[in-house]
Amino acid sequence: MASDSSLSPGEVAMHGSEQQSNKAPEYEDLNILMICPDCQENPPNLVEEYAQGEIVCGSCGRVLDDHVLDTRQEWRDYSNDYGEQEDHSRVGQAANPLYFGSQLFTEIGAFSGGAKLSKRERGLARAQMMANKESDVEKANQKLALAYNKINTLCQAAGFQKIVQEQACLLYKEFCSATSVKSIHQAGLIASVILFATRSNDNNRSAESICQLVGIDRKVFGAAFKKMRKQLHEIVVKQAAAEATSQKPQDPKTAIDSRSMTSKNTSVKFVPGICSKLGITGRLLMQCEQAAEIENQHAIGEGKRPQTRAAACILLVCRELGKPLDEKQLAKHASVGVATIKKLYKDSILPAAPILINPAWRPNDQTPLLLPA
Repeated sequence: MASDSSLSPGEVAMHGSEQQSNKAPEYEDLNILMICPDCQENPPNLVEEYAQGEIVCGSCGRVLDDHVLDTRQEWRDYSNDYGEQEDHSRVGQAANPLYFGSQLFTEIGAFSGGAKLSKRERGLARAQMMANKESDVEKANQKLALAYNKINTLCQAAGFQKIVQEQACLLYKEFCSATSVKSIHQAGLIASVILFATRSNDNNRSAESICQLVGIDRKVFGAAFKKMRKQLHEIVVKQAAAEATSQKPQDPKTAIDSRSMTSKNTSVKFVPGICSKLGITGRLLMQCEQAAEIENQHAIGEGKRPQTRAAACILLVCRELGKPLDEKQLAKHASVGVATIKKLYKDSILPAAPILINPAWRPNDQTPLLLPA
């Protein structure tokens, strides 16, 4: 049988099975194709946002990946790598309203006309640096910086917003500038400014939770809180008088918010914090807030602490909708006793259930679980 292809001299003919075995082996395709689960477009329309470190679907905007590293080329200006040193600009940074003094100063640089400083000039630079550090204003600012670091650390641990941190630091600075803080416990003062800052930004927290956050006794906190409330009241009155006289509004960066002095705690303000710790979100959270708002309008639990009233409203809504709720965890996150919540629930909240609960909240096939606590 004649062969289809002629063989060269010395070449050995191979059978079909041997020819197949010498073919290149097939490997699994390991390329990952990122497809948006919502759009299902292939090929996908991906947009790389290196500023946020995310890969976003260009069609629907869904984030498909995060913490993406920027692999693009980094450009650098090499114009100043060679030659003599240039004289840097002598314009300093902007003044920080959280510190004392005008914050305007000069310093001796490391270079003078492109050449390094002489031994005498370096000595003058060290002497000027020591003189700046030993000034009373600089010492006061160093103490403020230490207090600000602690305030920011505590606020971040509690999950407070950035504006709460800034407001607490501003209150601390204003109080230190108005009176002497030597006789006041620093931890109590820090707890007080954090509590005032949360009130002025409608992010209320109970005094017990703040004391637990800072790690101080309630008596220490109470002593510092009373002194600070009196002093801040005087500051707010002076600001109002100065604004009325000058006919100019106060700078929002340095003005003390009067809401921290006049705002009252209501049960509605404590519902989001308690529900967040209990894992209650979405529609159930909105229903708890609405029930607490109605309770506050009708003054059903008047005379009781707002944390207790908020916890009783949450308990009522969860039982009405048949949602399981651990009463011990509720009492723990509300910083009140279990017996206190049950007593308010049985005496005041449960009889007012027709007012607090909207019938449309409950499905048609669900029966209420309004049992006495």
